[in-house]
Amino acid sequence: MAQLDGKVIVITGAGGGLGSRMSVLMARRGARIAVADIRPDGAQETVEAVRSVGGQAIAIEMDITAEDQARAMIARTVEAFGGVDVLVNNAGSVFKGSSPEFTDMAKLADLDVSVWDANMAGNARGTMLCSKHAIPALLARGGGSIVNIASVAGLKGGESLAAYGASKAAVISLTRHVAVAYGKQNIRCNAICPGSIPHERTQQAGRSSPAMTQTTHVLLDHLGQPDDIAYMAAFLASDESAFITGQAIPVDGGSTVGRMPPPTPA
Repeated sequence: MAQLDGKVIVITGAGGGLGSRMSVLMARRGARIAVADIRPDGAQETVEAVRSVGGQAIAIEMDITAEDQARAMIARTVEAFGGVDVLVNNAGSVFKGSSPEFTDMAKLADLDVSVWDANMAGNARGTMLCSKHAIPALLARGGGSIVNIASVAGLKGGESLAAYGASKAAVISLTRHVAVAYGKQNIRCNAICPGSIPHERTQQAGRSSPAMTQTTHVLLDHLGQPDDIAYMAAFLASDESAFITGQAIPVDGGSTVGRMPPPTPA
């Protein structure tokens, strides 16, 4: 499969978990990968994983919330590979504030402001900064694709995740802005909205719920996996999705459509 042959793809938060899976998958499909992560050891591990499947990759240590580092990430990629064709905004915050005891599980009246600030910085600000500095590089190549990792929490309400949901809704709104503002210059921008999919970051955040272990909230007979998100990201990065832009695409097993009715008693 060579849908991404010749493309240069920057993936943030690629030092582990979903970002690492996307890096390896897209490298298998012909892309050269800039592996960006705040954790240099993790970024280098992903680079080695890409190289083990015959791909090309570089590691970039950076914090997506720092504008100078977002700018430098793009410059380093252009220097190494000659340009940028795709940006995948995968890095973000996961339900936590500045202190371990503060999480995003409280209702708004009980929410600590540090949780709000951390989510807005890690999700909305980080996506904005990386996109801002990637756009000129994409324009220099005649266009390209930006893939944002949002969440179904940005599409619907809930009893918790007020900060996380609002920050992901901001990512979706920013996705639509980029699609409208740069579409005539051949830049596409889409958001993937994962449902409750167990992965490394949610486990690190200590988020465990029936949605992570049971299928009652989805319409299918199985739970989603990180590869389900990676496959969608690879599609949106490729020219096979050339007529898709400005969309917030749930990858959630149908959970945003509705729930299956309970079985009828015999």
